Amino acid sequence: MGIIEDAKRKYDILVSERKGAFERRRSEILSSHPEISALLKERRDLWLKAMADRSDPDQVGTESDRIEELIARVLKTAGESEDALDYSPGCGKCSDTGYINGKMCSCLAQLVLDECFNQEYTADIIRKENFDTFNVQLFSSSEDSRGRSPRKTAEKARDACMSFVSNMDKKYANLLIRGKAGTGKTFLTHCIAKAAMDLGNTVLYVTGYGMIDMLTKAAVGEADDSFYDYLISCDLLVIDDLGTERRTDFSEKMLYQVINERMNAQRPIVFSTNLTARELGECYDERITSRLFGTAIGVSMPDEDLRTVLRTGMKK
Repeated sequence: MGIIEDAKRKYDILVSERKGAFERRRSEILSSHPEISALLKERRDLWLKAMADRSDPDQVGTESDRIEELIARVLKTAGESEDALDYSPGCGKCSDTGYINGKMCSCLAQLVLDECFNQEYTADIIRKENFDTFNVQLFSSSEDSRGRSPRKTAEKARDACMSFVSNMDKKYANLLIRGKAGTGKTFLTHCIAKAAMDLGNTVLYVTGYGMIDMLTKAAVGEADDSFYDYLISCDLLVIDDLGTERRTDFSEKMLYQVINERMNAQRPIVFSTNLTARELGECYDERITSRLFGTAIGVSMPDEDLRTVLRTGMKK
C-alpha cells in the first residue's frame, strides 16, 4: 500500500472513530433523557405529516422551532451543549471528506506529511508543548540595570511567535528564533507548529541536520525524492537547530534553494538556531544570510538555561 493510501486509510479510521464516539454519546443522552427522544419523534412526525398534507412550510417551521427550543432547554438543564445531538466534523472545511473541490484538504495533507516523514513523535510532543503550556513563570523576573528580565524577554518572544502564526495567512514573513541551548527555542517551535496546524495549515517539522541528511539521501537514490517537493509546498516549514547540519557545497546549495523557492512562493519558514547573527554570517554565504535576515522576524530568547531551572526547581 502506498503512502497516500496509508494516510487515507488512517484518515478514514479517525473519522469513523470520531463518528462512533459521537453516536455512543448521543445514545447515552437519549437513553438518560427519554423526553428528548419523544420531542425528536414529535418533530420528525410533524415534517412527515406536513409533506403528506402539503402543509404551509412557514407554519410547520414555526412549530419545529418551538420543539427545537424545548430540546435545547432540556439539554441545557442536563448540562449538555445545545448542539450535543448534532455531529460536528473534525474539519469544518471539508466536513471530514479529506477533499475540497477535488483537492486534498489540509487535514488529510497533514496526515500524508506525517506518514511520509514519520512526524508522529512531533504530534505527541506538541500535545504537551504548546502556547497553553509555555510557562513564562519558569524564567527569572530579576531585572538588570535597564529594566530587562528573562521573564519579560520570554513573554516578548512568546507574543512575537503567537503574532507570527495569527498573521501567517495575511502577510508573508519568516521567523528566526535565536538563543543558547536550553533556553526554550525548540519548545517555541513546537508551539508554533501546533498553533499553525490548529488553523488548518500543513506543517513539516525538520531539524537542520535531518533536512540535509534526507536531501542527501534523496540525491543518491536512498530516500524518496518527493521530500524536496514537500519542503517547498507545505504551508509552514519549521527548521529546528539551523547550523547543526554538516556544511558542504551541497548543503549550502540546497538550503539556499529551499529558502529561495519558498520565498518566491510566499510560504513561511520558522528557523531556530543556537548561533548568533554574526556566527550565522560566518557559516553561510551572503545569498542565504540576506534572505534569512531580509525576510525574517527576529526573536531572541533569554540567556537563562531552563534545564538548570527545572533541575533545581529554583526561580526568582
